[in-house]
Amino acid sequence: DVGCSTGGTTAVLAASFDADVVGIDVSPLSVDAAQVRLQGLGLTRASALLVDPNKPWPFEPQSFDLVVCVSVLEFVPTEGDRERFLAQIAASAREYVYISTPSPYAWRELHSGRVLGNQRKTPESPWASTASWIGARLPGFVRQSVPRRLSRWQKLLFRRVALMALVGLLMPECLVAIE
Repeated sequence: DVGCSTGGTTAVLAASFDADVVGIDVSPLSVDAAQVRLQGLGLTRASALLVDPNKPWPFEPQSFDLVVCVSVLEFVPTEGDRERFLAQIAASAREYVYISTPSPYAWRELHSGRVLGNQRKTPESPWASTASWIGARLPGFVRQSVPRRLSRWQKLLFRRVALMALVGLLMPECLVAIE
């Protein structure tokens, strides 16, 4: 989970799959909060790690079956930094990469709500990347759309996992195991 922040996505991935999950972030406060969250939820196969944005990540190439990056790319300040960031993502992934970023064509920017905010590219403001720009910088990966419709059972499972993660955050003493 690249750019894990306080570990929300890391926790859901760890609770949903029988796998080791690593969240990374450049913020020491976020990584500390993620560790507290993961420990509080009893997710022993999940961890959060602090990385330096100016250095390569401390993983062997193709270490992960899946690399997830949700709402991070728009905060990487320069095009060169974004290209290096995507190169690290591609190098870390053995099979799958999931990147989610706001559309540059959206009427409102996701984080601030600014009208046409994704089209204003300033150092202090988030910006979005087009799918073609991202795809051109992930050599060897084929872009596939995520199905917009989930089956009834997938929705129930997702809701259950999300609800359990939320309950665990609000009332850790009430957390029950997810089967």
